[in-house]
Amino acid sequence: ALNTSSGVVVWQLNCAGSFGSTAAVSDSGVLYYASTAKMYAVHVNGTILWSSIIFKSPAASEFGFTSSPLISGDGTLYVGSMDGYMYA
Repeated sequence: ALNTSSGVVVWQLNCAGSFGSTAAVSDSGVLYYASTAKMYAVHVNGTILWSSIIFKSPAASEFGFTSSPLISGDGTLYVGSMDGYMYA
């Protein structure tokens, strides 16, 4: 996270895999990131609330996520993956 006024790093997160998508932000300020290895829920202060490998099969985790997460109006989190599935 960067300070929007100064550009100074406020916090950083060391996560499994790499990030190729943007985060979704909930109404409560939780950031949801999809890395190539896991899905993360992160508090705005940088604390990981949870992380999860959510693929249907362990072999599918090598593919990673292909889309940015989306939060629907009812609070459901959706993300597409290279294993051919959409997860909710």
